[in-house]
Amino acid sequence: MKSHLITLFLLMGLSMTAFAEQTLLDDIQFSDKGDTLIFANQYLTLKFDRQRGNWLELRYGNDNHLTDGRDAAVRALIDESAIPAGTNHLLHYSLMPSPGNDSIDLILDYDLKDYPQLKMQSIYRLYPGKARLLRMASLTNRTDERIKLWGFKFDLPRVALGDPEKNTVDSPGPWFPTSYIGTQRPYLDLIDKTLYFHSAPETGFGLLRLSNDTQKLSLVAWMETDGQVNYQPSIRGEEQRLTLSFSNYRGYWLLPNMTISSDPMIIEWIKGTPFEALQPYREMVCDRLPLGPASEWVRDAVILEVYPRYFKDGFRGITRRLSFYKEIGFNCLYLMPHWSGGYSPINLFQVNPEYGSQEELQELVRSAHTLGMRVLFDMVIHGMNENSPLMKESPELFCKDIKGEIVRHPTWRSMTFDWANPEYQDYMVSLVQHDVDRYDIDGYRVDAAAFKGPNWDPTLPYPAFRSGAAAPELMSKMLAALQATKPEAVLLSEVFGPLFHHVCNFVHDNQTEAAQMMIEMIEAGSATADTYKAHMADVFDMLPTGANRVFFTRNHDTSWFYHFYGYSRLFLVFEAIHALCAIPEVFGGDPEHAPNPDDDPDIFEFYRRLFALRNQFKPLINAPPLFRSVACSNPMVFSALKGRDGHYLVILVSMSDRQQVATLQFDQSLGAINPNIRFTSLDHSDVLMKNFSINLEPFAVLISEIPSHKE
Repeated sequence: MKSHLITLFLLMGLSMTAFAEQTLLDDIQFSDKGDTLIFANQYLTLKFDRQRGNWLELRYGNDNHLTDGRDAAVRALIDESAIPAGTNHLLHYSLMPSPGNDSIDLILDYDLKDYPQLKMQSIYRLYPGKARLLRMASLTNRTDERIKLWGFKFDLPRVALGDPEKNTVDSPGPWFPTSYIGTQRPYLDLIDKTLYFHSAPETGFGLLRLSNDTQKLSLVAWMETDGQVNYQPSIRGEEQRLTLSFSNYRGYWLLPNMTISSDPMIIEWIKGTPFEALQPYREMVCDRLPLGPASEWVRDAVILEVYPRYFKDGFRGITRRLSFYKEIGFNCLYLMPHWSGGYSPINLFQVNPEYGSQEELQELVRSAHTLGMRVLFDMVIHGMNENSPLMKESPELFCKDIKGEIVRHPTWRSMTFDWANPEYQDYMVSLVQHDVDRYDIDGYRVDAAAFKGPNWDPTLPYPAFRSGAAAPELMSKMLAALQATKPEAVLLSEVFGPLFHHVCNFVHDNQTEAAQMMIEMIEAGSATADTYKAHMADVFDMLPTGANRVFFTRNHDTSWFYHFYGYSRLFLVFEAIHALCAIPEVFGGDPEHAPNPDDDPDIFEFYRRLFALRNQFKPLINAPPLFRSVACSNPMVFSALKGRDGHYLVILVSMSDRQQVATLQFDQSLGAINPNIRFTSLDHSDVLMKNFSINLEPFAVLISEIPSHKE
C-alpha cells in the first residue's frame, strides 16, 4: 500500500493554503482547491464546500449522483429538533487512517446554528479499490448543561443513478400499507411522496436500493447498529429527485464534555443485478447478527394460533378440539394470552378465570403433548395495564420521564417496562420458570418487541436508549431460562427484522395486513404472483442461510387493525405458498370477525390436504427456499425450488381464476433438469410438464421432486 503519505496528512486545517491533489493510500486521493475539498478513489469522488462543509457532489465514475448540495447532509437530533451541520461554516478538517489502517477518514468539524457550544463532526471514509462509502457523525457537549440527544439523521440528497427515468427504487422486506412501494418501483412514481419505512434492524431490514438496469448498477444504503439501537429509513421526493434519509435513534443525555458517535451508515455501488446488490447487506447480517440457537423441530412446525376467549368453555373447549387439529396436520399450538388482562396485562402469573382454571390449562398442555403437539404461550413484554398491582408493588420495573412519572408505550399505551433494568429482566425470567415448571410449555411467541424509544429518566445508570432497545438482551435471558429446563424450547418473535433471528429460533415475516393487502392488489390487477415471489426472494436473500421464517395470511391482528374478507381461493393459495415454501401459521378464527375456518368444512379440509402434501415431501420441504433458481414465464404463476445436493422440489401455484400456461427456466448451476416432469396436485392428481411447459387449472397447487444431473 502507498501509505507513506498518511502521516504527512494526519492533520490539515482550514488555515492551510490550497494544494495539488495528493495520494494518501493506494488509490485514495485528497485535494484542497481553496473553495472546495475533493476526496476520491478510483470509483468515487466526493466534493465539499470548503466554507460551509456542505456535500456538493458524489460521483461514481463520471456521473454525479447528488444533484444539489444546498442542504446539510447530516443533522443532530437535539431536543426533538433536527439541527444541521454546516449552516454556519466549517471550522476545521482533518484526514486520518481509520482503525485497522485499511481506509482513510475525512473528518469535518462544524459549528451548529443556535448551538455554538456544541461541536459536531462528520466523517466520510473511503476504502482503496472499493465503491463503498462509510459515514458517521459525533456530537460533543461543551456546555455546562446536559442535552437531550435523540440521535443523528443522514441524508443522501437528491440522489439518482444517471437518468432518473431509468432508475427504480426498493425497500426490501416487511412493509406498512402506507409505505408499500413494491419491487423495482419506477423512481419518478415517488417524486411527490414522503415515505417512512419499518425501523431496523428490529422490525425491518432498513435497506434502500436504487437500480439502473441500463447501466447494470445499483446503489444500496443502510446503517450498521449491531442491534443496539434502531434507525428509520425514509424517502422524500422534491424537485424531480429523491432524497434518501436514515434517522439513527441513539438516545442519550449528553452530559458536559461528553461525546457521542452515531452508528455507521454504509453506501455501496454494485455492478450487476439488483439481487446481487443485496449481498453486501447479507454479509453484514451474517457477520454481525448471525443466526441464534436452532431447535430441529422448528422447521417442521405447522402452527395453529388460537385464543381461549374465542372458544366456548375456554381451555376445555380448545382441549376438546386438539385431536381434530392434530388430524388436520397442526403440530404446534400458539396460545394467545391466557392471563388476566390479555394484551393489556393485569397479572402475567394469573390465569384469567373467564377461560378456566390453572388445572384446565395444565390439562390442555398435557393433552397437546400426548398428541405430539408443541405448545407456545403468548408473551407480552411491552408493558402492563394501568390498573395492574405491579404498578404499586414494583414501580422500579417501568420507564419514567424526567419528572419520575411512569410513561406509556408510544404505540400500545401500556405502562411500559424498562427492558434494560436488571430487576425487570429477573422478573421475566421468574415468569418463564413459573410457566415451564407449572405448565411444561415449549416456548413463547413474543409480542411487540419492536424498539420503543429512550427512557429519559435522568437517574438511570445506563444510556437512555437502552430502556427501549434491550428486548434482544431480555429475550436471550428468557430463552436461556427456558432451555435450562427444556433444551428444545424456543422463542418465536412477532416482529420481523433480522435482529430477532439472532436471538430467537424463528421469526414472523410481515406486518399483519401485508398478505391480505397483497390479495386485494392481485384482485385489482396491480400485483401478480411475481410481486409476492420477489418479496419472499429478497427477504430470504438478505438473511443467513437457514433462517426460519414464519408466514401467515391471516392472524388475530388482521381483523383488529385491518380487515378480512374471507377464505377465497386466492387466500387459500397464499396459505399453500407459505406451507410449501416456509413455516406456516394458521389462525383458528375470531367469532367477532367472521368468517372463520369452522364455518365451512371445506376450509379445514383444504388445510388437511395441504399439510398432507407438505408431509409427503419431507425432508426436502424443510430445506431453504431457492426462489431465484427457477423462473416462470407467466407472472400469475408463483414458482420456487427447495432442496440441496442435487435433489429439489419444484413448487408451482397459480394465483389466477383462469387456466394458465407457464414455461419454466432453471438456473444452469442446478445441472441438467428433465424437461418432462410429473407434478402432484392437492387432490393427488398428476399434471405433466412437457418440454418445460405446463398447463395449470385455476388456483392450482403443484409440487414435484426432481433430481438434477451435473456434468
